[in-house]
Amino acid sequence: MRQNVYDQQDVFENFQNNRLSGRSENDLIEQPAIRSCLPPLTGKSVLDLGCGGGQLVKYCIEQGASEATGVDLSKNMLEYARAHHSHERITYLQGSLEDIELPHNQFDLIVSSLAMHYIGEYERVVNKVGSALRDNGYFIYSVLHPHITARKLLEGWVRDEAGEKRFWPLDDYLDDGPRDLQVTPDKKAVIYHRSMSSAVNGLIQAGLTLDQIIEPTCSPEGLILQPHQVVEIRRPTFIIFKSQKLVR
Repeated sequence: MRQNVYDQQDVFENFQNNRLSGRSENDLIEQPAIRSCLPPLTGKSVLDLGCGGGQLVKYCIEQGASEATGVDLSKNMLEYARAHHSHERITYLQGSLEDIELPHNQFDLIVSSLAMHYIGEYERVVNKVGSALRDNGYFIYSVLHPHITARKLLEGWVRDEAGEKRFWPLDDYLDDGPRDLQVTPDKKAVIYHRSMSSAVNGLIQAGLTLDQIIEPTCSPEGLILQPHQVVEIRRPTFIIFKSQKLVR
């Protein structure tokens, strides 16, 4: 059975309260970065894998995409997306990224925001993406940075006696596989750690060419709202991979 933590109501509400605050790491770090590396979208066909509440799907339409499809396993997420980010050129579909069938040679852009680290079958999904992209199309996705997910006990910063952050420990880096991520005080979700080489080689093996890697930090405007995010310079939370299906 595929993991569907966001249809647990308390997990969903906790996520939404953070996501809709306008002060989350998504808003201040990850979304500005992933949107900045999107190609021109006028007249393009877009697929969002793990679309959540539909914010990025709607943004792509606003940037001129001719059509956009959002896929998510969570009923709660899709209900929110249809209620708040609907459009005549948007289609929302329920399904897991591992199992959903993608049409061949259909999309100019496939994007995924903080969903691929929930996927155990990375190579399978990336191969489907490569097949579904049109020539010269892009696959752009963000995940938690592998130095965040590497340790099998995700315990965070090592602090000194005064509670100040001293350093971020790294261990188990080359041991790809599942990790437990705390999503509420009493609930965990399973995410999948992948080293940088595993992530990049999976793209290459799917016939994609790496175009760019981004390790975003908080903007100056974001630091006004959340000054503690200055630590992103010491260790970024997210990483974005931008790849392209080039015509040989």
